[in-house]
Amino acid sequence: MSDAEVYQMVKDNRISILMLVMMNVTALSKCLDFESACKTVVALHRAGVSILAGTDANSVPGVPAKVSYGISLYEELELLVRCGMSTTEALRPATSVAAKYFGVCDCGFIQPGYRADLVLIGGNPVENITATKSIQTVWIAGQELKHSQA
Repeated sequence: MSDAEVYQMVKDNRISILMLVMMNVTALSKCLDFESACKTVVALHRAGVSILAGTDANSVPGVPAKVSYGISLYEELELLVRCGMSTTEALRPATSVAAKYFGVCDCGFIQPGYRADLVLIGGNPVENITATKSIQTVWIAGQELKHSQA
């Protein structure tokens, strides 16, 4: 992505949903350069473009690559870190920034009056982003989701 394109995104207050997981899988299978995707992440992030976490998960035969639902979001966060974002910066595209841009005004933060959609994980994702894969408990609107409901 050129500097002019990044500048135009900032000027137009646009967001970017990167889908690095798909880019990474496609690059691995077709000998493409994933590092160019990382350069785009860095350029967008430095310019202040809002980045959202996306994966392009699918189960459709014939697409460029099959990306699994669920686990691919955690892989996306890992790839954001690999591309140079801090762990804290990488968590925002899947939480508060996503809530803001999808118009979900009572989610994305832990504070009074919000839905209390929470995930307890076994570790500290600020120290190690892979901790996001270690889900212990999930609450939706303050109600614990039992394993039989998942």
